[in-house]
Amino acid sequence: MSTTKLMQLRIFSQKNSSILALNRKSLKNWNLFNHQEVPITFGHRRTTAVIRTHKGSEEEIWVSRDLADKLLIPYPDRLHVKTYPDHISLGPIVGIVTANAIQKEGFPVTENWKKYISNLLKHQHSRLRGGCYFVFDIEGVNWDQLTVEGVFYRPDHNGSWERKVVPFPDVVYNKILSRNKENSPESQRFLNLLYEKTNAQIFNEKYFQKWDIYERLTEFDEIADWVPETYYNPDLRHIKSLLNRYRIVYFKPVDGYMGLGIYQVHDEGGKIIARFRRKNNNIVRRYSSLEAFLKKEMPEGKRRNYVVQQGIPLIRRNGHPLDFRVHLNKNIHNEWEVTGIGAKVAGKGSITTHVKAGGKILSSEEVLEEAFPKESNYFIQELIHRCITIAHALELSFNKPIGELGMDMGIDHNGKIWLFEVNSKPGRSIFQKIDSLKANASYSTKLILDYSVHLANFT
Repeated sequence: MSTTKLMQLRIFSQKNSSILALNRKSLKNWNLFNHQEVPITFGHRRTTAVIRTHKGSEEEIWVSRDLADKLLIPYPDRLHVKTYPDHISLGPIVGIVTANAIQKEGFPVTENWKKYISNLLKHQHSRLRGGCYFVFDIEGVNWDQLTVEGVFYRPDHNGSWERKVVPFPDVVYNKILSRNKENSPESQRFLNLLYEKTNAQIFNEKYFQKWDIYERLTEFDEIADWVPETYYNPDLRHIKSLLNRYRIVYFKPVDGYMGLGIYQVHDEGGKIIARFRRKNNNIVRRYSSLEAFLKKEMPEGKRRNYVVQQGIPLIRRNGHPLDFRVHLNKNIHNEWEVTGIGAKVAGKGSITTHVKAGGKILSSEEVLEEAFPKESNYFIQELIHRCITIAHALELSFNKPIGELGMDMGIDHNGKIWLFEVNSKPGRSIFQKIDSLKANASYSTKLILDYSVHLANFT
């Protein structure tokens, strides 16, 4: 049996003795004894300490400088203290892993990245939060010692960034910022060694791939009906079949992001109208036949990296099609919560709703009240229900921890709700662009730390 308590850690100056001191009441409650020797763990670091009593608060745990140095405790912060029959654990240690996103001097490489990470890490300093949270690079790991060079955000020191060597984390949150970096030999080596040498939990381990997600979700009967008909590496037969039945199809790169590389293809009596975006311009081209379009824009070699998908006649606002971004987070109880829903309206001439293609982000409530005056609340609740159902299905399919998701959902002219895409590294633009969701940004970020506490088993 184990007991967990959030406590303020204090470091006292005694050297050459590894001492962990608690209030007498805490000793009694945890069935510990003065002068008892107990193994102590902090992340992937383990040593032995002698239990003593202190005269401070019941909410405090004191450790000697010698013990702090052996455990590589970086700061006297608030930590969760978990007592087991055979040892005491302090933590959790949570590392946000990146690849080439930390400068040699200063941190980080971009202002947007700096803002996101500082907003994430500052939550650890809340009175309600506890643990050791930092950012580290895949190249900053000493696999023999199982330590990492962590970069810490210190809002109580004028918002400075400080480097400290700490034990390898209990939990790793993967924020490698591109597919190429995530697929690099260095990143793959990091993942392999994490599984081989540590017992750390890693969540949101990889970017999702469109076809893989489609295959996983269509294994679930209820969800299969929410996903447009899709084919990977499509041949002429599949493309013609979709065009004959739906008149409009989309070609999407399996590893695409931000709407890049997408083609909309419209069959108008055998003539083909293709729309796509290239070099920040929306382009429309007409072809005499499907074969002519495929030869020019989508030859067989290119199609190996694409899916073709049924076009959905989406509801519109002022003539522009729109969809919905739904942001989900896991909480400390390992439950999914929808932390934000935003409506994304396509820009003029754009085939996607992405902001960089001229799209706008609006309040989902406002848009749905216009589209469905009497049923807007139903659609909000149904979006929430379906997205949580999809999140559970993906967890079951991957059988690996997932703590955050972004889903792109659509509603057609008949009021049917569709799933278009699931993102394992979702952006946060809906929280920035919609006034009613700005407060949710902090809550969504806080849940990332809460879920880490759950994964580290400090609840």
